[in-house]
Amino acid sequence: TDVSAWVIPPMVFTDALQADHELSLAVIQGLVGRVRHLVGRIEDLALRPVTARLAHFLLEQAENPTLAHPAVTRMLIASHLATTPESISRSLRVLAEAGAIRFDRHRIIIVQPAILRQQAQL
Repeated sequence: TDVSAWVIPPMVFTDALQADHELSLAVIQGLVGRVRHLVGRIEDLALRPVTARLAHFLLEQAENPTLAHPAVTRMLIASHLATTPESISRSLRVLAEAGAIRFDRHRIIIVQPAILRQQAQL
C-alpha cells in the first residue's frame, strides 16, 4: 500500500487550527477516539482475565482479521494481549473444553460464537 506523509510545521498547524474551526473539531474528535480506545484497552488489561481477553480477541479477529495469518503464533497473540504464551495455551484449552473453539492443525476454528461471547464477558 502506498503511503504519503506530510510534515506540517507546528506554527502552520496552530494557525490552521485557529482559522478553521471544523479542522479543530476534527482533530479533537480524532484525539477523543484515541483516548477512548486506550482507556478501554487499559480497562481490558486491568480488569478482565486472560481467557476473557483471548475470547474477545478471537471474536474481533473473526470480524476483522488483522492477525489471522497462518504465521501468527501464540507468542504474538500473548504479546498482543499482554500475557505469556503459556497463559494463552491454557486459555485456548479452556475455550476448547467449553466448546467455543476447536483446532484444525495450526488454525483456531470458532465453533460456538455465543459461548465465546459469554467467555469474553461481553
